[in-house]
Amino acid sequence: MRQRWITSLGVAAMVWSGAEAASAQAFSEASLQVRLFNPDAEGGYQVRVNGEFFGLANPNDRVRLTVKQGQRTLATQLCTIDDRNGTYAHLSCDTDQAPRMTATGAVSIELAYEDDMQETTTVVRTVNANVRGYPYWVHDRVVGTMYQLDGGSLVGSAFAYMSHRDDTPRVQLFTAFAGTYEGFDSSLRCRVGEERIPDIEVSTLAFGEIEVDEWTSQEADRRHVAWYRARLEMNGLWWGPNVPGASAGWSGPPVFLGDHPGLWSCDMRSEGVVLRTFRFQVDAQGQIVAHAAETAPGMPRMIDGLHMVDVRFPATNPRDAFFDPAAIRAGYQYGIPWSSPAAVAEMLGALPAAAGSSAPTGRGGGGGGARRRR
Repeated sequence: MRQRWITSLGVAAMVWSGAEAASAQAFSEASLQVRLFNPDAEGGYQVRVNGEFFGLANPNDRVRLTVKQGQRTLATQLCTIDDRNGTYAHLSCDTDQAPRMTATGAVSIELAYEDDMQETTTVVRTVNANVRGYPYWVHDRVVGTMYQLDGGSLVGSAFAYMSHRDDTPRVQLFTAFAGTYEGFDSSLRCRVGEERIPDIEVSTLAFGEIEVDEWTSQEADRRHVAWYRARLEMNGLWWGPNVPGASAGWSGPPVFLGDHPGLWSCDMRSEGVVLRTFRFQVDAQGQIVAHAAETAPGMPRMIDGLHMVDVRFPATNPRDAFFDPAAIRAGYQYGIPWSSPAAVAEMLGALPAAAGSSAPTGRGGGGGGARRRR
């Protein structure tokens, strides 16, 4: 199952207190999408940002998007927030009114919140992007360029969300894959210490694609390079204490985290193959505990109910077209350096070897990309 965007995190607006909202703005890290848009292969790119945004204080608040390379400002755009519900909004912002850009390499994308009532501006997220230029055949003897961010670091960042959609305390997991989404069935096989939890059905909803095409000559095959984010909906995995008589509504009673406190290790499996292993701690109240890296200086603020989780990878799997452990070791999603290396040392130490390549072939980056696909 696939959809272009998700709004499930909007339920957090109901638990985000008004007092907190006035002083604490944040994007949901689980659904934030930053990508480049190429109207054509000859004029450069625009920056597009989508995300679930929390902590709005006033109807006239806005978000300013600024693109820089070093000290030079490449583009800036002031975006109004129209699709909102109280202190929560779905933000869509791009630089379509600014000149298109052609800068490659290290580019920063700054998202700042402008509080109209307080007349203050606060930077809430900075994306440290690596912009690549992919050759693209335009017409006889002329090759243009299609631009896109390197999304390799997204694959190494995963999240768990304690949702309360439809008054049901569901657990959702968020991960990312390298490649183009192709529908597949999966399940979650979890253990808590020595206890094995019955397998849980998973619905995978793909969103947040970052994609680009490369075409090096009229005779060459076109190559598609992409990453996508995925929301995993578990059939009957609920957070909180056990509620007697509760029904999951699908294939039996729910599994409550509160009945199984401790360290959870969950394999996402498809056709007998492990795609991801998620690890997270559950407390005596059945709530997922914050990851140690979340409180490190410089890490983005997490919205209520959302936490980072440890994610592990098999040596190979059929759903990642390529895998770049160096990008994951370098930083948290969208390029923020790990400011607490000790908090993620075990996870990063377990990363498998690189496979394939997403780099432009026309720039000497290798032409891999098929090793893990099937």
